[in-house]
Amino acid sequence: EQLVIPVKKNSDWMKREAPVAEATSEKYGLQIMPTSSPVSREKPEAVVEQETAAEDVDEETYERVPIEEFGAAMLRGMGWKEEKAGEPVVHKVRSSLLGLGAREREK
Repeated sequence: EQLVIPVKKNSDWMKREAPVAEATSEKYGLQIMPTSSPVSREKPEAVVEQETAAEDVDEETYERVPIEEFGAAMLRGMGWKEEKAGEPVVHKVRSSLLGLGAREREK
């Protein structure tokens, strides 16, 4: 069985930030428009998978994982599927002194 390192979610950040956001909007006169779209109450598939993942992972379990597999275990905890891995992106090196957005002259 492959190790999955779950991502710990900190969902109470909105509660902590709400007084600061409210004070800032009052101070600067920012108008917050209410949204008319309904909020979805369904949990995304990745969240459901995380909730069903093993939560009792101790330090000894982490120590047994080879360093080569640690990154993959973290990615699996974030919902990565190994079979969906695509080809690596190879970027073309620009000519020297060629700025961003500039194109090479056609020869």
